[in-house]
Amino acid sequence: MIGNRIELDFSFDPPPDVVVEVDIHPDSSDNDAIYAALGVPELWRYDEWAMTIYHLRHGEYLAAEASQALPMLSGGILTES
Repeated sequence: MIGNRIELDFSFDPPPDVVVEVDIHPDSSDNDAIYAALGVPELWRYDEWAMTIYHLRHGEYLAAEASQALPMLSGGILTES
C-alpha cells in the first residue's frame, strides 16, 4: 500500500524496494525480466536451501553479499534458522 491507496499504478508509483520470492518447486527466475522492467532494485530468492540476494545492474540481477535496502542483512543471515 502506498499512502492510503491499495492499488498501484506503475506508470506513476515507484517500484517496490525489494521483491521476495520463495521457490519450492518451479524456478521463478523467469520473473526476473518483469521485475527488471519495473525497475525493482533488489530481489531476494529463497530456493528451499538458502536465501540469495540479487541487485539489479544494467538490466539484470546479479548475486550480492548484502541487501542495499537493509544493509545489515545478507543471504547467510536470512538463511540461518
